[in-house]
Amino acid sequence: MILLIPLFFIALVIYVSMPLFTTVQGARARRSRAEETMRDGQRRKESILQELHDIEMDFLTHKLSEEDFRALKQTYEDKLIVLLKKK
Repeated sequence: MILLIPLFFIALVIYVSMPLFTTVQGARARRSRAEETMRDGQRRKESILQELHDIEMDFLTHKLSEEDFRALKQTYEDKLIVLLKKK
């Protein structure tokens, strides 16, 4: 009987403290997901900016007609605007 009281107390302490540990782990996981989302958004933004640069260079070197250049530029600018509004 005397041995059961300390074991019960230890079990109670573990049971009560479990939410503290899972909350910390959950916060870390949420922060990690948020950072990954931010990095993904940054990568997409850089990709769109690179495409805009490439389109402009193709137009300047006469690889694209003015009509195609304007259409492509508008498409990528619209994508960039949508991406920036999400932030």
